[in-house]
Amino acid sequence: RRVELPPIAPLALAGLAVVVGGMVIVTTVSRDEGDGGVAVLPSKGQLTVTSSPPNAAIYIDRRDTGLTTPQTIPDLSVDRPLRVSVRLPSHRSTPRSVVVRIPASSGQTSAHFTLKEGRIFQLQSKPEGAVVTVDEERLPDVTPLTLEPIPLGETATVTVELAAHLPQRLLLKATPDAPQMVSIKLEPASEIDILSEPPGAEVVIDGVPRGRTPLYDVSVPNSRRFRVTIKKVGFKRWTRRTTAKQMRGRPVIAELTHVPFLQLPMSKSERSQARALQRSVERYQRDIRKLKTQLVRAQRRLERLEARSSPLIGPIAEAQRNVDLVRDELMRRQEALREAKSKQEMFREQMLLKVEMEP
Repeated sequence: RRVELPPIAPLALAGLAVVVGGMVIVTTVSRDEGDGGVAVLPSKGQLTVTSSPPNAAIYIDRRDTGLTTPQTIPDLSVDRPLRVSVRLPSHRSTPRSVVVRIPASSGQTSAHFTLKEGRIFQLQSKPEGAVVTVDEERLPDVTPLTLEPIPLGETATVTVELAAHLPQRLLLKATPDAPQMVSIKLEPASEIDILSEPPGAEVVIDGVPRGRTPLYDVSVPNSRRFRVTIKKVGFKRWTRRTTAKQMRGRPVIAELTHVPFLQLPMSKSERSQARALQRSVERYQRDIRKLKTQLVRAQRRLERLEARSSPLIGPIAEAQRNVDLVRDELMRRQEALREAKSKQEMFREQMLLKVEMEP
């Protein structure tokens, strides 16, 4: 009976095949880089997790490992992202979590966390079921809920939102004697749209930022006056006090006006450049006003000469040349004014971009 042997990869392995009792036994020897072969990298590695203070529970991919810090955890997959976090009762970790990857080359990596003792707050709202955001991080649960510990001496910004109700924002300062129970009564609300020209302006209602225009279905107080403030870099602040009843379903529309060019935030050298651009614009504007007056006078003189009972060709031709010269000069100055304004507008945009990029 003929026995077919399975193929053996000749480039990866070197070995001996021995037939014993009809069975094929293959003895392989791994080649390492020193022999000119292919290095076999480990598929498992280890992660060392430490914290200050120690004894914090270790979570990997949001699952409790049952281990506490400091700990070296073996048999973890290499070259795969692992989300690592730690928890210690009444403490807040920094960072909240990290994503690590164990390199196959070394087979090991580490993560360290700093834990601060904090104050735990219980948050309730009336009505219940409100969405809670703490320092711009939206929590997965709704009220009533327990907030993560806020480190002692620090302050957290908490925003509570519920459909058909006004959002509320409060500052929680963690002190040893701060009340642990926090209750919020949410106010019924109506909805309006808020627009601005130009768009992209920040909207603040009664001191609470609500986003950027255009905004639709924005919650506002149902039965009392409220203040809408709309702000955009390079434009004057727009403010209005109104009620939902007065709006009668109409949108709030803010027509924003530019801040004067020279009032934009600038350095000394930038302000000097801005003034030079402004002087150029103003000079061309003055020249244009004078030329328009000269043109009107030249045209009237030409009309008077042409209206004579016995018009003279020479004076009429001279008057016509004067009209043409003044008109041509006026057109040149108008074109120069357009270029000067274009340069001024480009400089203004640069200043606005710089302000927007500043922290």
